[in-house]
Amino acid sequence: MGQVESYGGVLSVSVPRAEKSHGNDMEVPLQWRSTCDQFSADRWRQSTITGDFVLIATEVNPVIRALRDNGIEGPALHSHMLVESPRLFFMHFWAQR
Repeated sequence: MGQVESYGGVLSVSVPRAEKSHGNDMEVPLQWRSTCDQFSADRWRQSTITGDFVLIATEVNPVIRALRDNGIEGPALHSHMLVESPRLFFMHFWAQR
């Protein structure tokens, strides 16, 4: 189940991961387990996409490869937590065409 919003000419799509993640005996909040992508276009017909993928370790390299294969360079990868399971990685990206 996801959520789609539109505001100020920006389409935002948020899709949570199906599996739950826990750390320090607490469930990681749903919004921290959600991939969010935003799309917009300007009057010169340039489109912009930005997003934040929430990934597990085995998904990181295939997603980086898919982004680069489609001309999206320089994704930033980091983690917000130390002991969650499964381990979650956050990959930010941005592209304009």
